[in-house]
Amino acid sequence: MSDAVDELVHELPRLGRTSFRALTAAFAERLEVVVRFLAVLELYKQGLVDLDQPGAFGEIQITWLGNELTRADLGLVDVYDG
Repeated sequence: MSDAVDELVHELPRLGRTSFRALTAAFAERLEVVVRFLAVLELYKQGLVDLDQPGAFGEIQITWLGNELTRADLGLVDVYDG
């Protein structure tokens, strides 16, 4: 999952605000979408993004709040080896 977080940390500052659907549009495999979702939740947990979903089953909007992170900062990401 840390690779997905790393990708988002470099992609989201450029985008500023985007939808989860847009972030996962290029993925064909469900597992890729799930990993990206978990990475977004990790960034939310760290206070680097804000999430907004106006209604039930509505589009999830992601807004970048953080600054560019270094590789050392990514060490804070919870690693799942399952």
